Amino acid sequence: MFIIKLKNFVKHLIKMLFLKFGIVLLTKSDRNGHGLFNLVVEYYLKQSSSILHIGAHFGQEADYYHNLGKPVLWIEADTETFLQLASNISKFHNQIALNLLAGSKNEIVNFYVTSNRGLSSSALNISQFGKEAWKIDVTEIRNYQATPLDQVKEIEQLGCDFWVIDVQGFELEVILGAKKVINQAKYLLVECSDEDFYESSARYSAVKTELEGIGFAPILPVRGNHFEMLFCRIS
Repeated sequence: MFIIKLKNFVKHLIKMLFLKFGIVLLTKSDRNGHGLFNLVVEYYLKQSSSILHIGAHFGQEADYYHNLGKPVLWIEADTETFLQLASNISKFHNQIALNLLAGSKNEIVNFYVTSNRGLSSSALNISQFGKEAWKIDVTEIRNYQATPLDQVKEIEQLGCDFWVIDVQGFELEVILGAKKVINQAKYLLVECSDEDFYESSARYSAVKTELEGIGFAPILPVRGNHFEMLFCRIS
């Protein structure tokens, strides 16, 4: 056990020494897990001018974005969650938030609030498969006005070129409502699934086909049945 701990300490020490010279060393676990993925995402975040984060929740990434020096426009659908989000980002002068539900058209939709502090809340009802997989339930159904992002003037004003779309199965609807304004994006980090965690949700193949049709391509391998995919503009 002591020898294993010593080897791990030496590996960590070597990685830190190389990092001082701007060289990142990846272990086997880094390459197979989230290490490489996170490094690639951060690389493109650093190339961007500003961030649009759709599906903000409480703004858990606010400090990270601030440390990268990036202006952020947050979008959160749920009114109660938005109040906490607004409080959490109030200390950052270059981060603003809008309380709206992004969709493909103007309509009133159900919003399903989940028992895990709303982390899995969605404009789609969670399926029985999703409830069993994530051990959560819907605790409340609220009604919100959906708005296409093409009608949100703040996005164009800020010039957001890195988008995070994390709306629990509703990603394709968000993309369909952003046909014009998405032209300013260079990078899209999109939550995707290859299982029906939500009722009537679009699977990864449908999201990929839609984005490829407007000039984006996935640049990383699929990881599991519920994952984030980074798309980059190729045209």
